[in-house]
Amino acid sequence: MDKSEKQIKNLVFNATKSLKKLLVQEKIVEIKNNKIIRLLLWFIILTVLVSSLTYAGFVIYEKYKASLVPTYTEEFDNSQKNNMWVCTFNLAWNEFMDERFGGNVKFKNTTPDIVNSLNKRDFTKDQLSEKSYYIKVDVTRPELKEIIKNDIKNKFNIDETFALDKINFDIPNSYTIYSFLHKSFKFEEPFDILEPESFSNSEEKVKYFGITNSSKSNLRNQIEVLFYNDNDNFAIKLNTKNSEDVILARIDDTNSFYETYKKIIENSNMEKEHKFDNYDTLKIPYLNVNTKISYDELCNKELANNKNNISYITYAIQQVDFSLNNEGGDVTSRGTMQDITQEENSIKSTKRDFNFTKSFYLFLKETDKEKPYLMLKVDNTDLMEIYN
Repeated sequence: MDKSEKQIKNLVFNATKSLKKLLVQEKIVEIKNNKIIRLLLWFIILTVLVSSLTYAGFVIYEKYKASLVPTYTEEFDNSQKNNMWVCTFNLAWNEFMDERFGGNVKFKNTTPDIVNSLNKRDFTKDQLSEKSYYIKVDVTRPELKEIIKNDIKNKFNIDETFALDKINFDIPNSYTIYSFLHKSFKFEEPFDILEPESFSNSEEKVKYFGITNSSKSNLRNQIEVLFYNDNDNFAIKLNTKNSEDVILARIDDTNSFYETYKKIIENSNMEKEHKFDNYDTLKIPYLNVNTKISYDELCNKELANNKNNISYITYAIQQVDFSLNNEGGDVTSRGTMQDITQEENSIKSTKRDFNFTKSFYLFLKETDKEKPYLMLKVDNTDLMEIYN
């Protein structure tokens, strides 16, 4: 599962060529004189080819995936390696509570734990600037697709056709809630591109950016040290042009993003000196995330009595694209819900190394806000750009 797309294609080609040669050499087939065996040979070759390409597609599909959690207080499974939370599904759920259900959501039978967590409203839209998000709550109908598409195009200059094409807008007696987040930020100066190296003893090398002893001094002004205990326990903040804070931390694992971020803030408040010194170094891997989750445990289960007589949630999806490189980063995320109504349808040293070359956390928040809108735990190279 650690081969590149190009390597896999080469392996498929070489395996097919070798198989054909071997069959001829061993006289298993006489290609010129036996049409049936000749067809059999090509069937075997095509079977190997299709199987290999299927495997290749699976490997490529799995790249850049993280396990999404619905709330940042939710306990995540550390065995999942790369975990992530982003605010868009919380925004959609808040609208569902206010505009559709009429308060805390409950199911007719057992209410899932995920619902109780979402009902707490741990994240609300006041933690975001109005220019960075879009929310639409409206009757599900074909025209709504064009309305959302045009709204997002006008506000963010983003073509949302591909994402909207995946949603069924031809559902009677239904409402659609669509939340959209877009952020793009740049550092004042691009960080240096560093030599590729492994991450957590990985076999492959990944791309890094950061600061070395020979880097320009003004790059150091873009970094604030939140705390530093040793080379395996520290946190920093990268300042941007766009009033977005990029917080990265190497810290002991907790069971949730909430506990981790709380520990970072507590340690930061105890730190007296936050300057990134002349002899300090920085190393951060390039990151790419493209992941999606369907919250199936919320769907097609009868809801308790509510103000709009909603019978079921039929669709609950969240998707996120995130990238980080030496120049800055981008976040685009969507949270979508659809329902059906019942009545119509049933310690400081001389030199410190801030190297994110092993498991680490990343948080994004607006500078003047209290809570992050994106949280990421990175444990392996699946989200990184492999150096070839």
